[in-house]
Amino acid sequence: MFIYDFRHLSNLINEKLDQVIENKLRTRGFDGILSSHAQIMFYLLKKRKPVSIKELVKISNRVKSTVTGILKNLKKHDYIIRTQSPKDQRVTYISLTAKSWDFEAAMKEISSEVEEKVISKLSSENVSSFMETLDLILTEI
Repeated sequence: MFIYDFRHLSNLINEKLDQVIENKLRTRGFDGILSSHAQIMFYLLKKRKPVSIKELVKISNRVKSTVTGILKNLKKHDYIIRTQSPKDQRVTYISLTAKSWDFEAAMKEISSEVEEKVISKLSSENVSSFMETLDLILTEI
């Protein structure tokens, strides 16, 4: 029963966080970005250089068609630019537009707001214990 309860609670937390993040992004003028797109956006922001679609598929742990759909949406909203490799026409690189750098700043603000709201209710011991428990669960699965 524990596994069912754990999965149920973790799914509810993820869904609620997704809703909060997406609403906060929308109120800041970032339409079209779902929290599921954030992993790819953050990776591109971290790399700070063009990245191949193949690499994005690998780091996101998603199938290529899913990543392609995410990239199509990000391009539609002017967050990314697609360019073909001059050496190999089969390779497409993804880079960020100026609008994406504004997204980075907004996500840092949103993350701080959400963390403050949640963490402020917990003691540092609670937070530490919770993180250790999650690490243990991840390691043992």
